[in-house]
Amino acid sequence: MVTNILTEEMVQKGAGLIKKLDEVELTPAVAFWLFSSDNNTWKLFIAEKEMAKKGPRYFYKKIQYLIYKTLDLRDFPLENIVIMPVNDPLCLLIRMAVKTEEKDISKIYFQHSSINGVMVEDALIYRVN
Repeated sequence: MVTNILTEEMVQKGAGLIKKLDEVELTPAVAFWLFSSDNNTWKLFIAEKEMAKKGPRYFYKKIQYLIYKTLDLRDFPLENIVIMPVNDPLCLLIRMAVKTEEKDISKIYFQHSSINGVMVEDALIYRVN
């Protein structure tokens, strides 16, 4: 599903997954798609406040279950999702540029932008708290 173009289907599935996470009280603090020119792919990055305590395996299992149980998300490959702590340097960098409401699912595009001297090639930001 991941290509060098962020498709509308990818955008919708990412937003759908965040909505499902909100419904089961695993509300992401930060969620965004980020393009990597190194391997020419888009990845959905999700940061959750409890990740440091519970570990990434816990969240990957929860996400895998939600994908399996949600018909519209079943073809969303788990390998396209990156779980990270909210204090990850990438999260902190995104937080310098954007802030959204707590449970909003926004669609803020960054293209060829610099944040605090760091180049962000392409990104779609759903949420930054």
